[in-house]
Amino acid sequence: MHPNEALIREGYDAFVAGDIERVAGLLDPDIGWHVGGSSPLSGDYKGHAELMGLFARLAEYTDGSISIIARDILTSEDHVIVLTTMTGKRGDRRLEDDGVAVFKVVDGKAVEVWVFAENQGAIDSFFAG
Repeated sequence: MHPNEALIREGYDAFVAGDIERVAGLLDPDIGWHVGGSSPLSGDYKGHAELMGLFARLAEYTDGSISIIARDILTSEDHVIVLTTMTGKRGDRRLEDDGVAVFKVVDGKAVEVWVFAENQGAIDSFFAG
């Protein structure tokens, strides 16, 4: 397994397990994280503090039910592309959406991430209000 794939797999496993401290350890302290769409969670996040705030809001919005599974991972020397499935619930609403995350990796740490949803409208609607 390529070291970049191992890094990203470890991050997804840690996220699903709720080990956010372990996730942070795999990310550059100045990470740039970009979330598309128009939901309250969309936007650009810089550094661990802002990103951990996003993760906390994801958990809050979904009563801790958020899960993002890495289905397939494509790896190069500088980038990792992850095909994902995100699930969660919010009250009586349920979310299941496939997506793509693109990680730029430098010296064994993710330094930049772009997150794309297959059905951005469903994501925006789920997290709205």
